[in-house]
Amino acid sequence: MILSLLEKWQPSMPRMCMEFWTGWFDHWGDKHQTESINKYNENLKFVLQNYGNINFYMFHGGTNFAFMNGANELVNRINTQHPPTYLADVTSYDYDALLTERGDTTPKYHLTVELLSKYKSEVVYLGDCPTRIVTLPAPHQYDDVMLNTGLSMDGVLRSAVSVDIKGNAVTMEMLPVNNGNGQSYGWILYRKTIEKGGKVKVRGQVRDRTLVFLDKKLVTTFDCDTPDFQFELGSAGVLDFLVENMGRANYQTIGQSIIHNQRKGLNNTVTIDDVALSDWSVYSLDFTEDHLNRIKKEKFSRIKKIKASPAIFKGYLKVTSSSSLADTFLDMRGWGKGIVILNGRNLGRYWPVKGPTKTLYVPGVWLSQGDNEFMVFEIEEIPSDRTLKFRKTPVLG
Repeated sequence: MILSLLEKWQPSMPRMCMEFWTGWFDHWGDKHQTESINKYNENLKFVLQNYGNINFYMFHGGTNFAFMNGANELVNRINTQHPPTYLADVTSYDYDALLTERGDTTPKYHLTVELLSKYKSEVVYLGDCPTRIVTLPAPHQYDDVMLNTGLSMDGVLRSAVSVDIKGNAVTMEMLPVNNGNGQSYGWILYRKTIEKGGKVKVRGQVRDRTLVFLDKKLVTTFDCDTPDFQFELGSAGVLDFLVENMGRANYQTIGQSIIHNQRKGLNNTVTIDDVALSDWSVYSLDFTEDHLNRIKKEKFSRIKKIKASPAIFKGYLKVTSSSSLADTFLDMRGWGKGIVILNGRNLGRYWPVKGPTKTLYVPGVWLSQGDNEFMVFEIEEIPSDRTLKFRKTPVLG
């Protein structure tokens, strides 16, 4: 049916499957997505027999380093008044593709070579494209890294660009930072000193995930699927909303306006007993190169002085020779939620409790001979041993 429609609409155009899905991506909280090699074999044969031309999505998925993971928003077609369900992608984009996250070949790859050879007798190499399969150096399991110094949230905020906002709070994109371009990624913290407790109502839909603190103690957590969120505060104090941009929706169907509704942070009024709060101190935690340089200038304390998250923890991996540099994976089980910075590069987000992904890919080319600095920004749960562990293979689900 699809082929007949394609020929009807484009009778003079070549048959082309522009997105042949080799697998699928993962969302936080879902199971790891895979496609069996038998199903893949069946689908690929059909495309090669009927279309003739194919573009693999993905051939190599790789990794959503830093904050580059995307998201989906699923519209409730039954209750259109309900906000879309937000689903953020994980850091790994392994995709169950022809090549693994780090670039190893898979059974799907070898099957694809076999089928292409059967249906396409001529192979054309572009430019200097290598004509042989390259064997990657084996991954390595490095020794554990003890993170023995830390920076409390006070220090993290000292390193951040801060602004005072009159009236209602604004989203990160509207902050007067970065030469007027606003903040694109990371976290944003809204601070207000309140004179009494009461019922707090956060109107509208806060994007994407919010931790609420009173005098540095966690009060509650909520996400963007809970509009008009309410909670009780028992006393006066310093009220903080730490809001994470977990990734922007990068897909919508015709007629939807999802992509245009991706402002991150507080985007409406916050009230206590129906009285609006105004005049906020706002901190931009975007972990850009400039921000990381400011963090490095802060004085890190011995680890025992850091009693609670959010906080940054730091330690070093010593690599004795350049021949020892190899890909590896950080096993983040035992940690809560946050990001890992290696030698100034953001490896991406971890959230092992939510899953399915439990590891972060570390390219060997990002390591160097000598001391390699690891910094972990942890916002929820600090493991008792404060240790980074490595493994040779990923844990994707």
